[in-house]
Amino acid sequence: MSHWFQQYCRILVFSYITFLPIFITLWCITILPEIISYNLGYSDVKDKGLIASYFFTSFFYGIIIGSLLWPTIVRHVSKRNCILMAIIFQGLFNAFQIYFNNIWWLCFCRFICGFFHNMNTVGKDFIFEFALPEY
Repeated sequence: MSHWFQQYCRILVFSYITFLPIFITLWCITILPEIISYNLGYSDVKDKGLIASYFFTSFFYGIIIGSLLWPTIVRHVSKRNCILMAIIFQGLFNAFQIYFNNIWWLCFCRFICGFFHNMNTVGKDFIFEFALPEY
Protein backbone atom coordinates (compact mmCIF):
# COMPACT_ATOMS: atom_id res chain seq x y z
CA MET A 1 0.00 0.00 0.00
CA SER A 2 2.83 2.43 0.73
CA HIS A 3 4.23 1.77 -2.76
CA TRP A 4 0.96 3.02 -4.28
CA PHE A 5 0.98 6.03 -1.97
CA GLN A 6 4.49 6.90 -3.17
CA GLN A 7 3.38 6.52 -6.76
CA TYR A 8 0.43 8.88 -6.27
CA CYS A 9 2.61 11.41 -4.45
CA ARG A 10 5.13 11.36 -7.30
CA ILE A 11 2.38 11.79 -9.86
CA LEU A 12 0.94 14.72 -7.88
CA VAL A 13 4.37 16.39 -7.62
CA PHE A 14 4.98 15.88 -11.33
CA SER A 15 1.53 17.29 -12.14
CA TYR A 16 2.15 20.32 -9.93
CA ILE A 17 5.55 20.99 -11.52
CA THR A 18 3.97 20.70 -14.95
CA PHE A 19 1.06 22.99 -14.05
CA LEU A 20 3.02 25.69 -12.18
CA PRO A 21 4.91 27.22 -15.15
CA ILE A 22 1.81 27.07 -17.31
CA PHE A 23 -0.14 28.92 -14.61
CA ILE A 24 2.71 31.41 -14.17
CA THR A 25 2.57 32.19 -17.88
CA LEU A 26 -1.17 32.08 -18.57
CA TRP A 27 -2.60 34.12 -15.69
CA CYS A 28 -0.92 37.26 -16.94
CA ILE A 29 -2.04 36.99 -20.56
CA THR A 30 -5.40 38.52 -19.69
CA ILE A 31 -3.88 41.56 -18.02
CA LEU A 32 -0.53 41.84 -19.81
CA PRO A 33 -1.58 44.81 -22.00
CA GLU A 34 -2.67 46.71 -18.88
CA ILE A 35 0.54 45.81 -17.06
CA ILE A 36 2.60 47.04 -20.01
CA SER A 37 0.62 50.29 -20.22
CA TYR A 38 0.04 51.21 -16.59
CA ASN A 39 2.90 49.60 -14.69
CA LEU A 40 5.69 49.76 -17.26
CA GLY A 41 4.59 52.97 -18.99
CA TYR A 42 4.54 51.80 -22.62
CA SER A 43 1.45 53.03 -24.47
CA ASP A 44 2.38 52.62 -28.15
CA VAL A 45 1.03 49.41 -29.70
CA LYS A 46 4.43 48.60 -31.21
CA ASP A 47 6.08 48.98 -27.82
CA LYS A 48 3.45 46.74 -26.21
CA GLY A 49 4.15 44.01 -28.78
CA LEU A 50 7.90 44.29 -28.25
CA ILE A 51 7.58 44.21 -24.46
CA ALA A 52 5.19 41.23 -24.63
CA SER A 53 7.68 39.38 -26.82
CA TYR A 54 10.48 40.09 -24.29
CA PHE A 55 8.20 38.89 -21.52
CA PHE A 56 7.42 35.55 -23.19
CA THR A 57 10.77 34.81 -24.84
CA SER A 58 12.76 35.40 -21.65
CA PHE A 59 10.99 32.39 -20.13
CA PHE A 60 11.94 30.20 -23.10
CA TYR A 61 15.56 31.39 -23.04
CA GLY A 62 15.62 30.28 -19.42
CA ILE A 63 14.30 26.86 -20.45
CA ILE A 64 17.05 26.55 -23.10
CA ILE A 65 19.85 27.45 -20.69
CA GLY A 66 18.31 25.25 -17.98
CA SER A 67 18.08 22.30 -20.35
CA LEU A 68 21.81 22.59 -20.91
CA LEU A 69 22.76 23.03 -17.25
CA TRP A 70 20.35 20.77 -15.33
CA PRO A 71 21.99 17.48 -16.42
CA THR A 72 25.23 18.75 -14.85
CA ILE A 73 23.48 20.02 -11.71
CA VAL A 74 21.76 16.65 -11.22
CA ARG A 75 25.15 14.97 -10.91
CA HIS A 76 25.86 17.02 -7.78
CA VAL A 77 22.38 17.48 -6.29
CA SER A 78 19.73 14.80 -5.82
CA LYS A 79 16.75 14.78 -8.16
CA ARG A 80 14.38 15.41 -5.28
CA ASN A 81 16.33 18.49 -4.26
CA CYS A 82 16.41 19.67 -7.89
CA ILE A 83 12.65 19.37 -8.11
CA LEU A 84 12.21 21.06 -4.72
CA MET A 85 14.50 23.91 -5.81
CA ALA A 86 12.49 24.23 -9.03
CA ILE A 87 9.22 24.59 -7.16
CA ILE A 88 10.63 27.05 -4.63
CA PHE A 89 12.48 29.28 -7.11
CA GLN A 90 9.64 29.33 -9.62
CA GLY A 91 7.25 30.37 -6.86
CA LEU A 92 9.62 32.99 -5.43
CA PHE A 93 10.52 34.62 -8.72
CA ASN A 94 6.92 34.56 -9.83
CA ALA A 95 6.06 36.43 -6.64
CA PHE A 96 8.99 38.85 -7.11
CA GLN A 97 7.60 39.93 -10.49
CA ILE A 98 4.96 42.09 -8.83
CA TYR A 99 7.60 44.34 -7.24
CA PHE A 100 9.30 45.47 -10.45
CA ASN A 101 8.27 48.34 -12.74
CA ASN A 102 11.23 47.73 -15.02
CA ILE A 103 10.92 45.41 -18.01
CA TRP A 104 14.48 44.09 -17.61
CA TRP A 105 13.94 42.96 -14.01
CA LEU A 106 10.63 41.46 -15.04
CA CYS A 107 12.33 39.54 -17.86
CA PHE A 108 15.06 38.44 -15.47
CA CYS A 109 12.41 36.94 -13.17
CA ARG A 110 10.80 35.22 -16.14
CA PHE A 111 14.21 33.91 -17.23
CA ILE A 112 14.83 32.43 -13.76
CA CYS A 113 11.37 30.84 -13.80
CA GLY A 114 12.24 29.29 -17.17
CA PHE A 115 15.61 28.11 -15.93
CA PHE A 116 13.97 26.30 -13.03
CA HIS A 117 11.34 24.79 -15.31
CA ASN A 118 13.33 21.59 -15.31
CA MET A 119 10.65 19.41 -16.90
CA ASN A 120 12.78 19.19 -20.03
CA THR A 121 15.59 17.35 -18.21
CA VAL A 122 15.21 16.36 -14.58
CA GLY A 123 11.44 16.05 -14.70
CA LYS A 124 11.45 13.60 -17.58
CA ASP A 125 13.89 11.41 -15.70
CA PHE A 126 11.58 11.70 -12.72
CA ILE A 127 8.75 10.29 -14.85
CA PHE A 128 10.69 7.24 -15.95
CA GLU A 129 11.79 6.57 -12.41
CA PHE A 130 8.29 6.21 -11.05
CA ALA A 131 6.59 4.62 -14.05
CA LEU A 132 6.71 0.83 -13.86
CA PRO A 133 8.40 -0.77 -16.91
CA GLU A 134 5.28 -2.70 -17.95
CA TYR A 135 3.35 0.54 -18.28
